[in-house]
Amino acid sequence: MEKGSIEVLLTRDHVVLVKDAHSLWCSRKNGALNPGNEVKRDSTFIHAGYAYGIVGKVKFFSDAEWKLLLITQVSSQGSLPHWGEIFCIEHVTVMSLIEDAQPEGSRLEGDVDAGLHRRGSKAGQKEKPKEIEKLEKRLTECLLSMFNDSQSFYYCTNSNLTQSLQRRMVTAGCEPVTPWMRVDERFFWNKWMLSDLIE
Repeated sequence: MEKGSIEVLLTRDHVVLVKDAHSLWCSRKNGALNPGNEVKRDSTFIHAGYAYGIVGKVKFFSDAEWKLLLITQVSSQGSLPHWGEIFCIEHVTVMSLIEDAQPEGSRLEGDVDAGLHRRGSKAGQKEKPKEIEKLEKRLTECLLSMFNDSQSFYYCTNSNLTQSLQRRMVTAGCEPVTPWMRVDERFFWNKWMLSDLIE
């Protein structure tokens, strides 16, 4: 299968997702997601791999680090008239946004903490209790299993899969709004993970 069309770049302060002249900047300090324009590359950007899309960001505890969920493997399920090509998510990678981590080269194939490794604790920074660390690892594994083992998540890059054809026909004449405003909330389960982009 061909690689995803979204390039993943790392800097000391951001994970940057780039597609054509568009970019999405994810802060490694506070997890904030901000859209941007074309990236002017220099030696501070490290290529980490490719992705098909973003599920969102997650933080399991208030003092835990942010994690970015990227779609790294999909399979085409076919095309439907008026919808376009439909994909099944087969693999999601979790990228840890550790603020004091040192970016590494192409390691996006890994499951947990891909593309980054710790340089050790900052001076004065407390180590996580082992129980919290184990629980965070377990929650991450459960989240990955939900995507990587179930093959129950689908998406379409150019259409809204959350609405039936009948519903789409009813709303076709309505004033144009951003696509996420027309989704059926019952199926937009990761809305809170993308709240930075839609607020």
